[in-house]
Amino acid sequence: MPAKSPRAVVAFQAEVSELSRVMMGTRQMAREQQVKLNTIRQAIKQTPGTGTGMLIDVLSLQDELDQVLYKLEGPSAKASWEELPPMEMPLNRRLNVMVRTHWSSTSDLTQTETDQLEILKEEFPPVLEQLKEVVAGIEKVEAKLDELKAPWTPGRVPKLD
Repeated sequence: MPAKSPRAVVAFQAEVSELSRVMMGTRQMAREQQVKLNTIRQAIKQTPGTGTGMLIDVLSLQDELDQVLYKLEGPSAKASWEELPPMEMPLNRRLNVMVRTHWSSTSDLTQTETDQLEILKEEFPPVLEQLKEVVAGIEKVEAKLDELKAPWTPGRVPKLD
């Protein structure tokens, strides 16, 4: 069934494509920050002078990052997504279902597809901002690790004094 307005379909696909690019990048960035925070925790334990306050800051950043990943991915299912109790749909799942539904279609957009895009446009930006705040917090911790001459962690350029 050909779309009555092919331009509207193409515009929708372009918008979804851009949103998908940013959302996938956000998810990958969050995963990388998770690895970074794990390594930072180890470096803190190996570095004299870090104190418990720094570890508490890192644990707080980890909690924030866990919230970001939960909003993006939801909980892990042991076998399939259908076994999880009712909950808000994770953002990446919402995006994937919307993309898969429309992937090969040449027909008009459905109300569900346009609704899903509007939901994502509303719910995703605060998650991206939350991740940016976590990254800024990690950068502050990394600066302190440099001052304390802590062991190398991912993303920090080694410095020779």
